[in-house]
Amino acid sequence: MYAKPSDRVGIIGIGGLGHMAVQFAAAYGCDVTAFTSSASKFEEAKSFGAHHVVSSNDSAAAQAHRAYSRRGDGGPGAL
Repeated sequence: MYAKPSDRVGIIGIGGLGHMAVQFAAAYGCDVTAFTSSASKFEEAKSFGAHHVVSSNDSAAAQAHRAYSRRGDGGPGAL
C-alpha cells in the first residue's frame, strides 16, 4: 500500500473488491472517502469503515467534497 496512515484515500465503487479496499484503508488509519453511484450502499460503505461517502451521480455533492478535501482542516465531510 502506498498510502500512509495519515493520508486521505478515495475508493471508487463499493461492490466487488471496493469494499475490501475500504476495509484495508480504514484499518490502516487512512481518512477514507467512498464514491458510489448507489444510494443504497451509503450505510454499507460506512459500515466497512468509510469516513465519508459521496454519490458519484450527484455533481453538487462531489464538488462540495472536493472543496472539503482541499481545506485540509479535518472538518466534517460533504455528506
